[in-house]
Amino acid sequence: MNRVPKYLLGGLLFIGGAYMVADHFAAGPRITFHGRVIDADEKGIPGATIEYEIQQGSIPSFVFPFAFNPRSRGSVESDDDGNFRIKGRGYTLTVRELREQGFRSAQRNSVTFGYHGNPEPYRSSPDNPALFLMKRDGDIGARQVLDKTLSFRWNQGAVEIPVPEVGTLVILPERNHDAVNKIRDFDWQVSVSLRNGTLAPMSEGEPPIAPLGGYLPEIHTGGKSGDSSWWGTLRTNYFFRTAEGKYGRIHLNIYADRPDLGANGFISAVYNESGSRDVDK
Repeated sequence: MNRVPKYLLGGLLFIGGAYMVADHFAAGPRITFHGRVIDADEKGIPGATIEYEIQQGSIPSFVFPFAFNPRSRGSVESDDDGNFRIKGRGYTLTVRELREQGFRSAQRNSVTFGYHGNPEPYRSSPDNPALFLMKRDGDIGARQVLDKTLSFRWNQGAVEIPVPEVGTLVILPERNHDAVNKIRDFDWQVSVSLRNGTLAPMSEGEPPIAPLGGYLPEIHTGGKSGDSSWWGTLRTNYFFRTAEGKYGRIHLNIYADRPDLGANGFISAVYNESGSRDVDK
């Protein structure tokens, strides 16, 4: 019986192991993504086409000298209630485009969901699908009523910003007095309220449909000294509801980490005077 040379056997084992490692890195974890396509009234849109792309990672150069980033693209259709499901293997899933006759997508850019590392893993389920908004052709959306740069001093008291047709936004900026000339690691807080209305936090990636409930008279955001997650910039979005039952959306950006007690940033607001909860501009 002829024996297989040890060097040949070792080479075969190396190649087999390399392919197993390559498959692990290239394919990535299994994905089951649940989404739902909705209109401005939060009703499901049947028959919408959802185009997607799955990034399957890269094969490390220690396995193969020429690493590559395999991607797979495909499309699915939403069911009678607007629900859809995407299955595959990869590290990120990107919803690239939505199409349906008589509608246009409110999604101006592709949206990426992570399943390993960055972006953070996204956990959707049939009971908690990711929502994607489409608007009927001819629907009246929100319009921009404010776009303004901000400049104020910390601890100066209330900063009042008129929002045309809506009311007055009140910002109360507070920062540790001992923090002058410190770049980070100090206490700061921004309290935001709306005269003639209430506010609700808007999550990253949330469709621009104002909720029915969850509104607060005031929202507080800030950073604590010594906190490992300390950050020196406030970038946030709020839904608002006026006393008349009209809806809109505010984007607020404030830089807290200037090495003095000055602060700057910008604010914008959109408003839907029709009473619709659609706050997409």
